[in-house]
Formats: sequence, structure tokens, C-alpha cells
Amino acid sequence: MPGRLQSWAGSEAARLLALALSACGLAVVCLAFTGSQDHVAAIWPANGLALAVILRSPPRLWAAYAASAAAGMMVANLAVGHSEGRALLLAACNGGEILIAAALASRLAGPDLDVTKPRQLLSLSCVALVAPVVPALMASAVLGDASMGTLIRWYLADALGLAVVTPMVLALVTDAGSLKAAFWRKRNLAPLTALVAAWALAFGQESYPLLFLLFPPLVWCAMTLPSAGNAVALLLTAVVAVTATLTGHGTAGLIHGDMQVKLAVLQGLLATMTFATLPLTAVLAERRRLNASLREALAQVGKSEERYRVLADNASDIVITIDDRGILTYVSPSIRHLGHAPEDMIGRSPLPFIHPDDREAVGTRMRERRQSGAVDDMPHQTYRILKKDGGFVWVEGKPSVIRNAQGGIAAVISQLRDITGRMEAEAARAESEARYRMLADHSSDIILKVDAEDTILYVSPSVSRYGYTPDQLIGVSGYSLVHPDDLSEAQARMAELFRAGVVDPSRDRTHRIRTASGDYVWMEGNPSLVRNAKGEVEAVISQMRDVSARKELEAELLAARDEAQAAAATKAEFMANMSHEIRTPLTAVLGFTNLLSSRDDLATDARRQVERIGAAGQAMLAIVNDVLDFSKLEAGLMPVTPRPTALLELLETALALFEPQAEAKGLRLSFAASDLPAHVDIDPDRTRQVLLNLIGNAVKFTDDGEVAVTASYAEGRLKVAVRDSGAGMTEAQQARLFQRFSQVDGDAARAGGGTGLGLAICRGLVDAMGGEIGLTSALGEGSTFAFEIPAPACAAAEGLDAISPLAGVAGLRVLVVDDNPTNRELAHAVMTQFGIEVTDASDGAGAVELAAQLPYDVILLDIRMPVMDGPTAARRIRGEPGPNRDTPILAFSADHQLDEASAGLFDGHVRKPIEVAPLLEALIQVTAWEEALYAAEG
Repeated sequence: MPGRLQSWAGSEAARLLALALSACGLAVVCLAFTGSQDHVAAIWPANGLALAVILRSPPRLWAAYAASAAAGMMVANLAVGHSEGRALLLAACNGGEILIAAALASRLAGPDLDVTKPRQLLSLSCVALVAPVVPALMASAVLGDASMGTLIRWYLADALGLAVVTPMVLALVTDAGSLKAAFWRKRNLAPLTALVAAWALAFGQESYPLLFLLFPPLVWCAMTLPSAGNAVALLLTAVVAVTATLTGHGTAGLIHGDMQVKLAVLQGLLATMTFATLPLTAVLAERRRLNASLREALAQVGKSEERYRVLADNASDIVITIDDRGILTYVSPSIRHLGHAPEDMIGRSPLPFIHPDDREAVGTRMRERRQSGAVDDMPHQTYRILKKDGGFVWVEGKPSVIRNAQGGIAAVISQLRDITGRMEAEAARAESEARYRMLADHSSDIILKVDAEDTILYVSPSVSRYGYTPDQLIGVSGYSLVHPDDLSEAQARMAELFRAGVVDPSRDRTHRIRTASGDYVWMEGNPSLVRNAKGEVEAVISQMRDVSARKELEAELLAARDEAQAAAATKAEFMANMSHEIRTPLTAVLGFTNLLSSRDDLATDARRQVERIGAAGQAMLAIVNDVLDFSKLEAGLMPVTPRPTALLELLETALALFEPQAEAKGLRLSFAASDLPAHVDIDPDRTRQVLLNLIGNAVKFTDDGEVAVTASYAEGRLKVAVRDSGAGMTEAQQARLFQRFSQVDGDAARAGGGTGLGLAICRGLVDAMGGEIGLTSALGEGSTFAFEIPAPACAAAEGLDAISPLAGVAGLRVLVVDDNPTNRELAHAVMTQFGIEVTDASDGAGAVELAAQLPYDVILLDIRMPVMDGPTAARRIRGEPGPNRDTPILAFSADHQLDEASAGLFDGHVRKPIEVAPLLEALIQVTAWEEALYAAEG
């Protein structure tokens, strides 16, 4: 807004400055070339220009424009030698004259002065004669000359300036749009050429007084050019005449006297030309406007007549005229659609053409009308007119009277409109209402009709089931029967019905109604609006059904659902606790088994026994993982996190894991891939989990032959198939797959082991990734399991995602916090063999105390501990000053994933049982991230 105000202020300042400069320039020229000894110019166009500008400006700016013009004239007065006081007073006289002229013009001609209209041009001319009187007297006093000569010269110069310059400028501005076209039309070249020739003859020689030659071409221009064009012609003529006179050319030399006299004569000539041509232009413009208005009016009359004729020729209404004797004197042609001819009916009574059941009533009304002489206050009449073929139509008409000179009825005109459709609709409606009332009276549901104020207008007899009679409820407010707790919702539904015309189908429409005994029953209503012929709402009808039994069932179902949810919550808590309790000893079993396996001094039998312990532990861990993964999938808590993944490496690594098992069974493993991108955006962990499950099943249930993995890529989707040469499956066996706790048969379960959740987890994971999974199999021909997931191609991972887990970790200082001493011992044993310095604590309080004393590179923090749990300890370490406030903290937990509250406190997650590669990778990632931050800050 300030910018717009500044722009506006800048443009107004520019206009004021332009007006001041224009007024100053004109005044200097007129005073310098035409001034007399008393400095009174022979011509004074500056006031006329200023008046034209003011009349085209808002009244709030008039004073500013007048002051601007006066300032310019004051500078001119100073330039020709006036004293400062006299220059100021003379400029004030001119400014006052301009404001007087503007006020008079606005009052006489209105705010929108148009000099192309004769009356307004005449008003402006009168203003030009009146406005300079007082300023001329004041100027004479200022100049110190009380003679009539100075007064008359001032008055004439200003009056002629206002009368000549102002109309020309206003005409030019008013009709400026037509100016360009006016000068380029061929028909306008002749008067313009004649005007130029008149200039040459009048001002190109000094021997003959040929000024009169200017009048014919100017009149010609006035008759052919628009107002703006005529104004330009006058303005150019004035410029040529003044220039020639001031330079001593033209017939001005034939005029005796000084330059004052010559210019006065010339000014009179210009005024004469202006008053001769501008009024003519205005009259012609007004004539053109009147002709245009007349043509438009004639066109409208023609259109109206045409529309009237079309309506009359195609009118379906019947117009009849009946005289004072009750005889038809006119029947419109539209009667023909009933089979009658107008000429057959004229001269006869209308009664034979009326249905016998209505004839007596119509005849009685006609007699009463003739006797009373009053038809103006009679209502519309409806009756039936017979058709030629014996049928009838319903008509509606209101008679209009034509009276004679004595005031009696001379004739009656009636316009009869066919309302057969409306009458049939009303009859059908009455019949429908009768049927509806019969159904309502015998319905077991309660039919209720209320008005806009919810007052009961009708209630069906079925209300007696609740101890009421219909008469007891008629006139009672329906809201008074609604349970107080349901009243606001019932009123809201009614408000929505009146506002939108319908109630939202998804909205609950049930509420409790009080019975005569004071009890409450649940009712469900289906309200709808009843409208009259004008579309106005007359009432609301609702069918109320007793749904108390349904409500009781819903309450029972809700209670059962709450119990099921509580049981599910208990199950989830149990599963979480079971996971922790089982994984804790498994951590020790698998960890120390791996440490024993890596020793070189084990005997062969001992090594074989250790390997069997490790295999049994891994099998037990797989069972726990399957159960927990399936629980998370069922709860929708299994996250899918796509990231750039080396696709070929993922597939080959997954297959390579099963080479020992396949080699032990004598199976061939093969892999084939075509058109695979180097990297795709997928969740590698979930994809690897599906691959391992499918390949593991194929190896587990195939005794000889091969297991083949194929991968293909098309249109941003990855498709992987795992084919085996096993026994195959029947359709019944296939139907049991992909279901929880389901295997092909008991023998397979005993032979291969497992929980029966693997394929169900695969389907859940593929669904979560937005893909599909399925199988094809035939008995004796093997099976093929295939899945397809979205896998947009992408660039290789950069930064932390590209860190190799084989990077060195020697020298890292790690604080291990776990309440289980076996886990602490295992973590110590695993990490120290890689050169990691390990410190341990048995609970969160001990971790906080140690973290406040010595700096560590990484803190491994168990989640569930006595005294102080892991999240609380992490908050304390992060929130208190100390050397480890910004140290990476890894969650050290048997849980598959952390909840949202805990996840935000930790920089990563190391799962139990401890696996060496994931542990080292997690340490490398967080320490490399920290080093990257230090490098960025440095």
C-alpha cells in the first residue's frame, strides 16, 4: 500500500508541475509578445488550459491545480518585471478566476461536462463571460489603473481565453479516441486540404484581407470531423494565426494599430470561429446520438414486436371474450388443439363446451357476475373444457372486465391456461397420500410427521406399542421425547436436514425415545423434507424403527472388541518380554559358541559339538525372530526403509549363504540375471529377509536336483523367482501356504522344522513394500516361488551408507552397559579381539556416573535394566554437562526395533544376540559420522 501511495503521489506531483510549467510558458509568451505598457496581454490562454485540466480532475484536487497554475503565472509576472507583491496578487486573481469558472461550470453543466452537447457548451460559454468579471476588477486595482481600458482588456483577454481554449481542449480530451481515425479517413482529407489552403491564402500574403476564407473549411471540418478533430483544426488554425501575426506575416499587416490591437482583432476572429464551429459540432454530435438512440429504440421495438408475434402465434393459452349477454365474441386460434374451430364457437354460449359436472357451477358464476357487475376481485377459476373427441382438459382462468361508458360490463376477457398436468399430479398425490396413510396406519415402524418447529402433526397407530395413543402426541414437541443426552445430536441432524436437504448417510441417526412408562428405547430415523408446489418446506416425515436389540448387540460386540484389544496388548507385552528373556541367554549361547569355534586348540569332537550347539542356537533364534516379525507385521509396526542398494551383490550374497547346506545335500545352486541396474532404491533388509526365506525353504525341502534363482528388471520393478526340483505340491497343499502357522504337511514340518510363519512373513513384507508374491507348482515337477516389488533405479550410496564394515576399529573406547554379566563378558570378549578398549557398567546409574568422568567414543546402552533403564540414562548423559554429552549412543537390545520415544534418543541399534559384522558396522558408522562432523566444523 505505501508503494501505491507513493506512485499516486508521484504522478499527481508530475501533473501539477506540468500544469505550472505550461501556464508559465503561455503567460511569458503572451506577456512578452502581446503585453502593453500596463502589462495586460492581448490574449490569455493559460486560464483556459488550467480550467480544462481542473474540469477533468476530482474536485478535491481543484485548489491544488489552481494554485499550481497561479504559481506558474506568478513566475511569468516576475519575468516581465512586476514586483513580487504585484506578481503574487495578479497570479491570485488568475487562480481565483479559474476556481470561480470551475465552480460555475460544475453547477451549470454537472460534474461530467461534455462540450459535444449543445446545452453544456452553451453553459461553458456563459461561464467564460461571467467568471472573469470580479478578477478583472481586482486586477485593475492591483495594476493601479482605474480606467475602463485596462479593465476591458483584462476581461476580454481572459473571457476569450476561457471561451476559446477550454472548449477546444475539452473536446480534444473527450473525443480523443476517434482522433486518429478521423484524420486518416479518405472522406476527411478534402476539408483538411481546404483548411491548409485557406491558411496559405490568408497568411501567406500581405496584400488582401482574406481571413474570411478560413470560415468555410472550418465549417466543413465541423460537419465531417468528430469533436476532437474539429478541436485540433481550430487549435492548429489559432497557432498558425498567432504565429503569423507575431512574426508580421499575413493580413495582420493590413490592420492599423500596435500588436495589442492586431492580436485583439485576431483573438476576436478566433472566438468567432470557435463559437461558429464548436456549437455546430455539438449539434451534429447530439444529432448523431439521437439518431443512434432512435435506431436502437426502433430495433428494440422490432425485436419486441417479433417476440410478441412469435408468442402470440405459438401461445398454448386460450383467450376468449364474452359479451354482456354471455355469448362468445372471440376465441383465440389455440382452441384448435382441442379439436374446435374458433368460428364454430363464436356467437354461442360457452356452457355447451364445458364438462357437464362443471357446467352448473360455471353458469352460476357467469350469472352472478352479470348481476353484480364485479369481476375484478374474483379468484382464479378452474373447470374442464370438453374436447372435440369427447375428452376434456382442465383449465384455469381469471376474468378481466371491459366496461362501457356508463361503467357497466361490456365484455369479459379470460385467458384460460391448460392445467391438466397439475390436476393429474395433485390427484396422484392425493391418492399417494391415501396409500401412504394406509401403510403408515398399519406399519410396525412409527411414522412421524412434524412441522419446522418439530411439533408432531401426525403419528402412526404403531406408537401404541410404547404406551401412547396418537391423539396424546399430536401437538407435542418431538424433542420433548428425546433422551437429554441425545437431544443436541438430534437437533443437529434436523438443522442439517433443513440446511442441505438431506442428512449425511454416514451420520448416526439413532437416539433414545421415552416411552409412556418412563423407560427409553433406541430408535433409528430416516427423515425427509415435504415441500409444497412453491418449493417451500411444509413438514418433515420420518420413519422410526426400534433398534434397541441391535444396540444391545453392538454394546456386546464393543465389549468383546475391548476385551480382544486388551488381550492383544497383553499378548504384545508378553511377546516383548519373551523376546528379551529368550534373547538374553541366546546372546551368551551364540556369542560364546562363536568364540569357541574360532579357537584353534579345539579337538575335532569338541569342535563338532560346538558347531551343533551353534546350529541349535541359530535355529532357536530363527524361531523367535519369525514369531516376533509376524507379530509386528500383524500390528503394522514393521518399517520399510528404502535406500540405494547394490542389487546384484544383494542377490548373490543371499544365495551364497546356502552353499554349505546345498553342498551337504548334493544340490546345485544357480543364479541368472538380465538387465539389472547397478543400484535400486529398496529396503535391502526386508528384501534379503524374503530371499533368505524362499531360498532356505527351497534348499530345505529339495532332496536332489537343483535350486535356481532368476532375477529380471522392467519398468522400475524387480522380479525374483526361486525354482526348485523338489516333489511339488497339490492345489490343496498350495492353498495352505502363505498362511500363519501353516505348512504343507506334518511330515514336512518334522523333517524340515520351522514355525510355519516364514511364507506368511514373506507375504507381509512384500505387501508392505508394495509388491506381490505367489507360486506355481505341480506334483512331481517342483515349485517356483516368485515376488515382484517396486525398485526405482538410482545412483550409488554416498557418505555413511557406503562405509565398509571391514574398516579398522582398533583404539575405539566403548562403554558397554548391560545388567546381564554374561552379555557384558561376551561383548568384552568380542570387541577386545579387534583392539577395542571396553569399559562396562551394570545399570544406567553406573553408566551416567562413568560417562561424567571419562570420555568414550561409543556407548552401548541396554534398554531394559534395573535401577535406571537405558532411555533414562541416555537422557541424563545428553542433558548433563560432561565429556560424553555428544558421544554416539547405540541401543543394545534384543528388541527388533525401538519405539518412537526411545528411537529419538539413540544414534543406532545393535541387536542381541551379538553378531560381529553388524556390531562392527554400527561402530564404524557412528564414529565415521562423528569424524565427518568434526571435519565439517574444522
